[in-house]
Amino acid sequence: MKNIYKIVFWFALFSLGFQACKKEFEKPNWDVGILAPLAYGSLTLDDIVDDSLVSVGANNLVFLSYGSDMYSMKLDSMFVIPDTSIEFTVNLENLDIGEYDFTYRTSLGDIALYDLEENGPGSNLYTTIMNAHNFGIPATIDPVDQQVFNDIAIDASEYFESVEIESGYMDIIMNNQMPMAITNLTFELRNADDGTVVFQDVFDIIPPNSELTRTSSLEGITLEGNLVGVITLESPGTPGDVIIDTAMSLTASIVIRDLVILSATAVFPNQDLIDMGEQAVIDPGNGVQLSEVLVREGKINIDIYNTIQQPMHFNLKLFSALLGGIPLEITGDVPAGTVSGAGHFSVEKDVSDYYINFRGVGSLEAAMGDLNGNGIIDSDTINSLYYEITGGIDSTGNMITLTQDDSLYLNLSFSNIIPEYGKGFLGYHIAEESGIIDFEVLNEIDGAELSLENVLLSLQIKNQIGVEGAVFINELTSINSRTGASVSLSGPIMSEPLYISKPTDPLSPYTDVIPANSSWLLSNSNSNIQELISNLPDKLSYNLRVETNYNIAQPIPGSGTDFVYYGDEISASISLEVPLSLKASNLTLSDTVAIDLSSAEIEDVLGGNLILITDNYFPFQAELQMFIMDTLNNITDSLFLTPQIAEAGVVNTSSGIVDVPQKSKLVAEISKDKLKKIVEAGYVKIVARFDTRPVDTHVSIYSYYSISFKLVADFKYHLN
Repeated sequence: MKNIYKIVFWFALFSLGFQACKKEFEKPNWDVGILAPLAYGSLTLDDIVDDSLVSVGANNLVFLSYGSDMYSMKLDSMFVIPDTSIEFTVNLENLDIGEYDFTYRTSLGDIALYDLEENGPGSNLYTTIMNAHNFGIPATIDPVDQQVFNDIAIDASEYFESVEIESGYMDIIMNNQMPMAITNLTFELRNADDGTVVFQDVFDIIPPNSELTRTSSLEGITLEGNLVGVITLESPGTPGDVIIDTAMSLTASIVIRDLVILSATAVFPNQDLIDMGEQAVIDPGNGVQLSEVLVREGKINIDIYNTIQQPMHFNLKLFSALLGGIPLEITGDVPAGTVSGAGHFSVEKDVSDYYINFRGVGSLEAAMGDLNGNGIIDSDTINSLYYEITGGIDSTGNMITLTQDDSLYLNLSFSNIIPEYGKGFLGYHIAEESGIIDFEVLNEIDGAELSLENVLLSLQIKNQIGVEGAVFINELTSINSRTGASVSLSGPIMSEPLYISKPTDPLSPYTDVIPANSSWLLSNSNSNIQELISNLPDKLSYNLRVETNYNIAQPIPGSGTDFVYYGDEISASISLEVPLSLKASNLTLSDTVAIDLSSAEIEDVLGGNLILITDNYFPFQAELQMFIMDTLNNITDSLFLTPQIAEAGVVNTSSGIVDVPQKSKLVAEISKDKLKKIVEAGYVKIVARFDTRPVDTHVSIYSYYSISFKLVADFKYHLN
């Protein structure tokens, strides 16, 4: 460009050499008459929309394609396995101090000796019994008058010192192995220290070689370790001769059993305090029915407090929780309680990677038989897991004192259980999501009135969670922040549930779930989407509601087929597809270009014309203006006094396409001062305001449409 001016300058200087006859001081002006290009530029579709949003269809018709994520809902929004505690207390009433047996024998020899003491050596009863025993001669035993055997010591002190009984029983078993009947037998048992009668009863007759039992309640009785018995008896003797052995006896057996104690000082035997199989029930809420879970992370905590003054051992087996096919099992020992406090045991078990069967005891019994001892194979349940706990004490052989206030407290808790995989029925969950997303599609258009002919906006749901449901569009509003205008979506689609299908379960946490895709088209037939997008929004405000298992009834417990894997989600997005067929008013495009001209090159320019030559492919009439800017990009002047018209490209009536651009030549007379402004700025801004032609007619836009311009100079020079 600069070389052109230099050539012109030397050409003029050379011409002056042939004009020596002219006056020396004449200052000629020379109209160069050469059109010198100063700047080039074009306005294209890129000045309306980002080229990343543009796709070209058949016959080069331009489509606007735009997509944006809206929101996602993950596993922890679907359901939560709540922290669950199982707790119970074993009081002293569950303790057993054992079953005690004591025996006292009254023999024929005792009866003979009693008669000797009462009647002397010549007594008939004593003589008959002893002679028959010593010489083996059968004899007849005469009737026996009442005999009283006092102060029979029954010593249980090696087992207990005292037992305060809430309930229990004492059995007195009388076994008569004598050859004669025993009649009018009275048996009484007392505490040795305080004389309290703990048992008393009368046996009218006990035939020879027979046994009778009497039972007495021990409710409310305190039983001491030292007991005293009294037996009173009579006999009608024998009807004839019998073989007599002084060892033949009446045996009194005392059985203390089924004691529920209020307090005891005793030696407690080895015993199980806990032996229970139970189902722990959880409630995730919202109608969730869990059948099985693979645990990603979580813990089981066991805390046991023991006030009993003996150590305790326990075993927990959680049949419903398996790792490698082996049930979870925890064992431990709880220290004995002391006068200063309870013994405490605590353990935490990581249950990551455990498979937990939440169908209760029924599914286990199908393979393992009756576990809970109810004699049947139970049906499957939901939200429950089966466990067994056993525990007991080992006797130390020491005498200790326990009261009913002594207890064993156990707390079994499941905490922070996060599933890697869950299956069942995921229930009825309602989630609303609101937000505002950027919608940068037509953000370059400012101040225009735009009508798009055919707008298609789709709502897309990608569902990786194995649950059906429905989406409701509560609100979708386009916001034009530049104008403050907003348009809300309306139409039949606002009242329709948009149903979500569910994907196929890959049955492995190591295989990605292929999402089930559901989409719904918002078109002119079911909404005002054309009006909404023609608002030229830069933002979209939305409110969506997702309802899982919408209008689906709960299944039979244990038969649900919903599933979810950790990290998978339901996600929503929007997608816009617009064939760029529009009618527009005041659609404004602009571009800034550099001027290829220096101050030295215009020193002798007196003025002239700047000519803007345009080639317009757009089927839009363009109103053009070129502005001069300062170094801060502020507009200081304009090239044209009034905007100029660049005619619209002519649409071929048969093809509907502009085949050849429309050329326009726009001339602006320019002074030297204005030219200086342009040179000093170095840049000019060209602005085109379009109106589609014909008016009120939608016009399709094709990929090669543009308006190109060339700015050329036609200057007058002053030659020295």
